[in-house]
Amino acid sequence: GFEAWIDEQIEMEPTYLLPELEIAMAHLSQLCYDGNGPFNICDGLENGAAQYFQAAWWQAHMIAPDILRQRIAFALSQIFVVSGLPFGTNHFAFPLSDYYDIFMEHGLGNYEDLLMAITLHPIMGVYLTHFNNPRTLPEENIRPDENYAREVMQLFSIGLFELNPDGSKKLDNEGNFIPTYDNDDIKEFAKVFTGLGNGAPDGDFGTPPSPFLVDFMRPMRMYEFWHEPGPKYLLNDFVVPAGQSGMQDIAMAINHLTHHPNTGPFICHRLIQHLVKSNPSPAYIERISSVFADNGQGVRGDLGAVVKAILLDPEARDCSWLEEMQNGKLREPIGRYTHILKAFRYSNETNRYYNDPFWFLGLQQQLPLWAPSVFNFYLPDFQPNGPIAEADLVAPEFQLHNTATSISYINILNFWTFGGFIMDNGFVYESIGEELPEEELIRPQIGDLLGWENTEVLLDELNLVLCHGRLSNSTRAIVQTALDQLDDTFGAIPELRVGLAVYLIMMSPDYTVLR
Repeated sequence: GFEAWIDEQIEMEPTYLLPELEIAMAHLSQLCYDGNGPFNICDGLENGAAQYFQAAWWQAHMIAPDILRQRIAFALSQIFVVSGLPFGTNHFAFPLSDYYDIFMEHGLGNYEDLLMAITLHPIMGVYLTHFNNPRTLPEENIRPDENYAREVMQLFSIGLFELNPDGSKKLDNEGNFIPTYDNDDIKEFAKVFTGLGNGAPDGDFGTPPSPFLVDFMRPMRMYEFWHEPGPKYLLNDFVVPAGQSGMQDIAMAINHLTHHPNTGPFICHRLIQHLVKSNPSPAYIERISSVFADNGQGVRGDLGAVVKAILLDPEARDCSWLEEMQNGKLREPIGRYTHILKAFRYSNETNRYYNDPFWFLGLQQQLPLWAPSVFNFYLPDFQPNGPIAEADLVAPEFQLHNTATSISYINILNFWTFGGFIMDNGFVYESIGEELPEEELIRPQIGDLLGWENTEVLLDELNLVLCHGRLSNSTRAIVQTALDQLDDTFGAIPELRVGLAVYLIMMSPDYTVLR
């Protein structure tokens, strides 16, 4: 049953990226330097190029039994965003993997622990500039950096406007939205996030954030001299008292944000959008927010309980919602990529999947931890022009769907279904002038499909595997006509017949819009 499976997944040990990265680096390093000498791609390996984070991510995704945790981690990585883009190409595979493992550790744990770990990670510290954030020094015209103070409220906890438990915005007496914070609040929070720097035991505050000088694998530590002294006046008349240590100030501020009445509906709304649908009803949001407030055992912020409630909610499970106009969401590019890999059980003999997917980034504008900004790949309230906007609905993932990416997706489908190319797991072999060994070729396991010459039977199975039984009669007729028109030459090749069916279904709205 669904509930028992979710409970089992929550209790399962996480599949962390760091161990997979270490295994991948050791294997690829042996290829690079085993009598062949260094090449450009191998130099990148030695320098810990960020592309090897991608290799580890895809390896973990392909082999991990804790698939729910993997899915939640990717969703959370699009809420608590850092990106590999500003860190350049070298030396950050390990720090990026270490940051992503925060979601593996806490993604089904407690929100407060998650937010604290994110706050202290040096990747986030550099990305949102509270690494080496100093106290106020008026004589030198130095004041605390406000970047993280703003984003931890706007994007990671309470949002821009006060919310009701159902996610709707509160209104003042004049019918205007009520801001959750103002510039003075940002300045006060900025004081809290001062004094954090290099976490190495022998580190110094002010060390430039170079991978040669800073230990990016340790949480930032507090340098008390550089922490802003005195009280901090936060939201709703909450005061962080003077005289505490810097870490006590931070812990109190994180707890304050966790218990803000906005945090539950704000975070739960975002998770529902990533996991189930773009336009959840207010009642759906309120039901999940109540679980965030109390998991039934007096615990606030239990993300495992929240995820379970999201996936088992009547709005996610009841078939009556299938006919509602506001139901559904566009599958994001990574979702389509990972789905075809799992739907047809792609595998190889070595169980190694060291994908270098930057070709996919160029064509579809999405890779894990590679967003263009802290606002993710798409905005949660994005409205594409046309019927969706006219109905005052949102469709976040459509921000990635344009004249370029829509056509490139069809071309990618051609690679996947006819070209025999699904992963660039041979990039190191190519760099040393060798072909990918036969045992590392990644192929789909579609033996049953190949034997179904009856078109009706084949389409029934693909309808289930790809469209959850939602393949429309009109799309089915198009695919069936195409299969019937295969001539004797191509129709006699089962792989081409199955490939054509998959190709046409996966470019249809029946597949790309998850309802």
